[in-house]
Amino acid sequence: MQPYLSPKEPLLALWFAQQELLEEMAVQQQKLVVEFEAVLGRNQTAWSDQAKSLAQQSLNAALRAARDNAALLVEEAARSNVGAVRSAVQEGVARLELANASSRRTTTWS
Repeated sequence: MQPYLSPKEPLLALWFAQQELLEEMAVQQQKLVVEFEAVLGRNQTAWSDQAKSLAQQSLNAALRAARDNAALLVEEAARSNVGAVRSAVQEGVARLELANASSRRTTTWS
């Protein structure tokens, strides 16, 4: 003969209470998972936007540095060219002065 459990049996009442608690906890846990996934999705979007912004800032900084460096190189090349042109002009003027002086001497001897 099997023992009969009445609805008022304390162990049966405890088992039902535990089952209800487990169900409630499962529902709450699922709500937490859904909320966590939503927050994680928003954070991923924010992190992605921040990463894009930082990448853009880095690119802009690199471009500015390259532009500034190119400007310095052009400026240095221009100074170097000006010096070379000045030297060539001065040398040309000196030769013209010599030629002019030489032609004056030739003219005075004639």
